[in-house]
Amino acid sequence: RKADEEAKRKADEEAKRKAEEARKLAEELAAREAREQFVKEAVIRHANLIKQRVERYWTLPPGSSANQSCTLHIVMTGSGAVTDVQIVQSSGDTAFDNSAIAAVQKASPLPTPSDPEVLAKFRIFNFRFKPGG
Repeated sequence: RKADEEAKRKADEEAKRKAEEARKLAEELAAREAREQFVKEAVIRHANLIKQRVERYWTLPPGSSANQSCTLHIVMTGSGAVTDVQIVQSSGDTAFDNSAIAAVQKASPLPTPSDPEVLAKFRIFNFRFKPGG
């Protein structure tokens, strides 16, 4: 009888230990998912800040259309200074593409997020330049 009670006590302790492990794991997963969601939303918000800043420095070249887009590859320092900008995907209009590059260079330093994980996503990144869109 004593052995049965001891076995039951050990089984109960083991069940409690496993339940606690499962609870901790669920908390860790929820925290990780919340962090990932925060970073994803912060990246979107920050990309919009960069877009707004670049657009303030952009001028539509004569003969170009404002409803074009190009993709730029941007390298910047942790303080937002642009060290390199290149065309990854052209709009097909050299003047438009060059105006986009010039706008990024004039807008430097770009706004930087305070969160280091979000900032890391903006040290080297592709940026689709589509004025107003």
